[in-house]
Amino acid sequence: MLYEKEYCQLTNTPTPKNVNVIDILAKGLPLIAVDEIARMFDISQSQASLLIGVSIRTVQARKKETPLKTLHLQESDSALQITKLRNDALEYFGSEQAVNHWMKSVNKGLGDKAPIALCNTGVGRELVRESLNRLKYGMTA
Repeated sequence: MLYEKEYCQLTNTPTPKNVNVIDILAKGLPLIAVDEIARMFDISQSQASLLIGVSIRTVQARKKETPLKTLHLQESDSALQITKLRNDALEYFGSEQAVNHWMKSVNKGLGDKAPIALCNTGVGRELVRESLNRLKYGMTA
């Protein structure tokens, strides 16, 4: 399944059998995905929730009120994409510490912004991916 590794990382569970990523997105990732993003990037839960497009108060309210306790479609999509981007960076940099340092450091190629600051939108994630690809292929990032 596409995004299988990311699904497992965000949910701490094996990938369901005979399910595709679109069905998973429609159902919604569990709210634990916010905690996992915070852990992966060494950021607060509030920062992690904003990365995927939801406020921490909404996450907290859903934990209390919603029986399914899941992220919505767009939030789940963002969580998977951000995790995939992080995994690609991990493949290049080789350690979580190096990834987190790069993600939090100002990058001239990104308009003097830290990559993580751009990851809250699809366009921003593409710009970060482009910057990472420039590093991978020996171009100026």
